Amino acid sequence: FSFILSRAMADSDSGSKVVVYAGNLSYHTEEAALSEHMRQAGEVLNVSIFRTPDGRSKGCGLVSYRTAAEADRAVAELHDTVIDGRQVLVRHDKGGQSAGGKGGARKPSSRVYVGNLSFDATWQDLKTHFETCGTVVRADVMKGYGLVEFESEEMASAAIQSLNDGEFFGRTIHVREDRANEGKGGKGGGKGGKGGKGGGGGGGRGGGKGAATTGDPAAKVFVSNLSYRTSTQELRDHMSEAGPVVNVEILTERGLPGGRSKGSAFVEFASSDGARSAVERLHDSWLTERQLAIREFRP
Repeated sequence: FSFILSRAMADSDSGSKVVVYAGNLSYHTEEAALSEHMRQAGEVLNVSIFRTPDGRSKGCGLVSYRTAAEADRAVAELHDTVIDGRQVLVRHDKGGQSAGGKGGARKPSSRVYVGNLSFDATWQDLKTHFETCGTVVRADVMKGYGLVEFESEEMASAAIQSLNDGEFFGRTIHVREDRANEGKGGKGGGKGGKGGKGGGGGGGRGGGKGAATTGDPAAKVFVSNLSYRTSTQELRDHMSEAGPVVNVEILTERGLPGGRSKGSAFVEFASSDGARSAVERLHDSWLTERQLAIREFRP
């Protein structure tokens, strides 16, 4: 198999003409499903979905065909087709990405954060709106905010300049460069222990040299309006969208481990950047059917 792939790539300008880039993939799409979909254009020799260091899909990948004609057909016929509920962007690969499973696909600065987004806006609406500034390879919508990834850093800069403070679905949206995922390393905080009054639930081993706290008040946020049913792990997973979480402490009545939740918590990130991102991005987001209120920690 590797001989066939190498031979095919050698016969077509080092593979540049037989490889296509597939963007805007669902995070749930696996290599087998993408291969099956792309096979409509010809014989697929290899599929590689870009992944983060902890194995999660980045929503894009590379597909290698046997011939350049098949790659051309994929771009012509499969661009904007739907797989796993997402319209796939298909174009010829420009050689800017590495097909390695853990390698980074593009610079974080090619992605922008969109704040004050209407709850009625879908990812398709967001993608269409931002395509006025360039090629959108992925668009995601969360409760009240979104992320848009462009083909280049220049396109992202153009979006910030032209669309920031503009109107979209009746609301003034805020567009800025997204830096939330910079510097993320490893697998995050781990499961942690039960904790007590000081440690909190879910301290974990992810906080640097094995500590469950950074000791920096600026790295902490206060979360309120939690559902009483929300677990430490659920809150940790939700807050990890803003950056690596090193400690989660859900406040309980009388401070007893395993006691009844008070509906509020302290969350500590690996850095103050994560805390600021949580306030900006996750305030008014939804978890366990409750709209969270998130503010900076005040000692």
